[in-house]
Amino acid sequence: MRKSWYGNYMKKTQIIELFKNIQGSLVSFVSMMMFIALGLAIFSGITFSVNTLKNAATNVQMEAAFHDLELYYPYGIDEDNLNTLKETEGVDRIEGIYSTSVLAAYNGNSKIVKFQTIPELIDTIYELEGQLPQKADEIVIDKDRNIEIFYKFSLLNDID
Repeated sequence: MRKSWYGNYMKKTQIIELFKNIQGSLVSFVSMMMFIALGLAIFSGITFSVNTLKNAATNVQMEAAFHDLELYYPYGIDEDNLNTLKETEGVDRIEGIYSTSVLAAYNGNSKIVKFQTIPELIDTIYELEGQLPQKADEIVIDKDRNIEIFYKFSLLNDID
């Protein structure tokens, strides 16, 4: 016995009745198919965009060499400490920076401001405007801080 394209699940009369029902309510059938197609498109878009965003985030993290671990020592770290940490298994790069928080006067208000040296190997900086500091009395400012360029800070006291 020859097997038909619809298998052994539906009889020929049921198939004919199915097509007649579709033909009778063609608008409903097309709208349901459109909803199914829209759902598949949204699902596919979300599925593929997750991988794309994950890859983009990984690339940014690798290019900027974001840090995985941050150690603070109140008395500082010397070269011997850095060399000991370099020998630790799983450590690719290590870099020491100087950091302090100070109370600064800006536009008549006092704010706590964190100053740190510019890292060279880890957490590299991308300038959006201008250039990186060239002199000892220049600093980098986050774009979100709404601080005027060429403004002079008055440092009031050391917080750390």
